[in-house]
Amino acid sequence: MERRGVYEDIAGFCFCAKLDDIKEHGYVLTPGLFVGAEDEEDDGVPFEEKFAVLKERLEAQFADGDELQSEILAQLKKIS
Repeated sequence: MERRGVYEDIAGFCFCAKLDDIKEHGYVLTPGLFVGAEDEEDDGVPFEEKFAVLKERLEAQFADGDELQSEILAQLKKIS
């Protein structure tokens, strides 16, 4: 088998664990134990501002989900 390029561990994406590493973790292969998380760039926006925007977006998505669920249930009642 021909190998292309050079392998490199990438935080948050891939990690080549050695058997000793796996043994050390009790043979648990949860990705977070090995792969970790990608380093996040600081965009200068304070956490509080980001959180407020994300919370607002999530609440809107929950509302949309509730509407869709109601519509699906209504359509199911029509056919059953």
